[in-house]
Amino acid sequence: MKGRAWWVLIAVVLVVGVLLIAARRAPEAPHIAAPRAPEPESAWLTLHIDREGVRPEHAEVPLGSRLVLTRVNESADERILSLAGYEHALAACTLRAGESRTDTLLLTLPGEDFAWLLDRRPVGRLSVQGSHLVEGHR
Repeated sequence: MKGRAWWVLIAVVLVVGVLLIAARRAPEAPHIAAPRAPEPESAWLTLHIDREGVRPEHAEVPLGSRLVLTRVNESADERILSLAGYEHALAACTLRAGESRTDTLLLTLPGEDFAWLLDRRPVGRLSVQGSHLVEGHR
C-alpha cells in the first residue's frame, strides 16, 4: 500500500505542475490603459518687486495652465509676497534683497481679482481667464 500512495502523490504533483505551467503560458487579457489627460500648457510670469510694489501690476493667464512664476526682489529690503486666493497652491515667500525664487502652480480657479500681496497689502492682480464650467456641460 505504501508504494501505491507514493505513485498517487507523484501523479498529483505532476498534474498540478502541468496545470500551473499551462496557466502561466495562457495569453493574458489585454491591458487597457486609461486615457491620459493632456499635460497643461505652461505660462511664464516674472514679477519684479521694488519699493513701490510689483511689475507688472496686472497679468492675465489662461485657466488650466501651469504657471511658472519667478519673483525677483529688486528692493533693498526683505519682502513677503503672496497670492490671495491661491494660498493652497502657492505659499507666501520671503525674499531677501536681491533674491529671486521660481515656483510652479496649476491655475485651477478662474477669476479676475487674485491680489498680489506685498507685505500683506495689495499691490497688483492676477487674472485667470476661462470658465469654471466643463466644456459641453449644461
